[in-house]
Amino acid sequence: MSVNVRKCPATTKSTPRLQNPPHGYSAVLNILVRWDNGQLRWFDPETNEEVPTFDQEREGRLAEQEARIRAEARAEIAEARVRKLEEELERRDRGG
Repeated sequence: MSVNVRKCPATTKSTPRLQNPPHGYSAVLNILVRWDNGQLRWFDPETNEEVPTFDQEREGRLAEQEARIRAEARAEIAEARVRKLEEELERRDRGG
């Protein structure tokens, strides 16, 4: 198997001060990169918002899934309560 690797130029700027950690922009990827507390972070150059890592994406999906499961459970409980109250009203209407 052959893999072609092409180097993509990235503009970088860095200073020794902590206020301005090493950072750069890749025109090929259209993304900002910053070195932050020992980790490379990616940012959307248009919004300056951080692009989530794989782990952050996974955590977000799991949190959404858990919230959906809790909401479905609450809905099932509410529906069961409504059915019970409707049955009670029906019994009262029949005189029982």
